Amino acid sequence: PFGVFYTKGKNDLISANLNCNSFSKLPSWPADFIWAFAGPPKGYTCVKLWEAASPPVHTWNDNFMCWRNDRADPGFRWSMAGAIPGQRCTQIIEGAEPVKYT
Repeated sequence: PFGVFYTKGKNDLISANLNCNSFSKLPSWPADFIWAFAGPPKGYTCVKLWEAASPPVHTWNDNFMCWRNDRADPGFRWSMAGAIPGQRCTQIIEGAEPVKYT
């Protein structure tokens, strides 16, 4: 669902590109995607990936999964609290991360 709002508890998750009608072509994997670990890059729309349980020194606060600005929103969402209803989910496990931070 492009441009939708999803609310769970006190957290609102919103599509990064709310003007979805202007782009009809979805991004193509992997050419139209980029992983950014130092903030969102210019020319891309991003979903911030972060884990609140990790200490700030671990820099989980500046990681983004991004797609080209001239492509439609693929509907990516990030949840550190489990599955998001209505979304197909992929669990990401960082094996090097201490259990107390996950």
